[in-house]
Amino acid sequence: MGVKKNQRLFGPDAARCVACWCVLSVHFFLNNGFYSETVEGPRMLIMVLMRSSFMMCVPLFMILTGYLMRNKKLEKRYYTKGIKTVAVYVLASVACIIARFILDKGIDPARTWLGILSFAGAPYSWYIEMYLGLFLMIPFFNILFHALPSKKARRALIATMLALTAIPQLFNSYNLLDPLWWSNPGSSSDYQRLLPQWWRMIYPITYYFIGAYIGEYRVKLKPAANRLLLFSALLLNGLYNYWRSRGVRFIWGDWADYGSLLILAPTVLTFLLLVNKDGDRRPAFYRKAVGVVSDLTLGVYLCSYIFDRVFYRMLLERVPVMQDRLPCYFIVVPAVFLCSLAVSAAIEILYRLGDMLVRYLIGRFSKKQPETPAEEIPEKKEGSVS
Repeated sequence: MGVKKNQRLFGPDAARCVACWCVLSVHFFLNNGFYSETVEGPRMLIMVLMRSSFMMCVPLFMILTGYLMRNKKLEKRYYTKGIKTVAVYVLASVACIIARFILDKGIDPARTWLGILSFAGAPYSWYIEMYLGLFLMIPFFNILFHALPSKKARRALIATMLALTAIPQLFNSYNLLDPLWWSNPGSSSDYQRLLPQWWRMIYPITYYFIGAYIGEYRVKLKPAANRLLLFSALLLNGLYNYWRSRGVRFIWGDWADYGSLLILAPTVLTFLLLVNKDGDRRPAFYRKAVGVVSDLTLGVYLCSYIFDRVFYRMLLERVPVMQDRLPCYFIVVPAVFLCSLAVSAAIEILYRLGDMLVRYLIGRFSKKQPETPAEEIPEKKEGSVS
């Protein structure tokens, strides 16, 4: 079934919503004391499995960017599309600053407001700093991607990016000189490199090109095979992380970071499963709701800091044992999501009002004001007396 012009695609909206939920879920472990506990026992195993699975959060946003923006060209109107991202960031930063003023009983005004320029106004806004750079480079990435002569050449590009970013993060993290290390990998962080890894931090570009490739060739897997591979990848990632940290505090090594092959694989499989979903089989109100939430995910992401401060403070006070906080995931994360969604909706309204005002003013003052005609002087007729 073809897509009608201007028809909203359900799959990308669903992927964006899942990515946003995963962000809030990763923050559950960031804020509940997880990283201060020894990794042992069944509850910590479940938590490691969950945390490892939710780490696809930011990579899902990156791969979606490539999928949606692979055809953007180097032209003036392209760059105006970044205005909303900056505006939402600024408004979210103002909301976070106000919340910090209330929660912390005061702030350093100069340092705080200048923090907006250094992407510290909203404490989770490192992603915006990364994205703006990616946004500026996208037209040039697209020139490269579309200039490649064949599908095989584009696969070679992705393979090269994987070799530079994802593969070294997994294979350069072993102590090959100690045979006993393998039974207790948390005992030492003295690793021997097998591959060059200087370029590993450009992993957002890897995800971008993978998303562009999926969009260009409409990559699909059979749903049953996709789900089986996804389950296997998530299980492998979680068990691997549990093994690497067993008996010590969770080790957030390169293998457990966003660019790792262990996270890239389930991210791609999740994206394929979501982006190929057919929204026509779902009720109209459901599709509409997913679309609305999708539009608000950036604000939810940035403003979730406010409600993390509120709800996790309550959680730590009322549930003193970290492992007992696991069931609270199903209360705290939905609460943070709904409250952040409300603030994000308010930011969207403010942005639209501001956009309408700016457009009105531009239209008002761009029109040439008609010149006041000079006062007509009656011509003298012949023989008239002045």
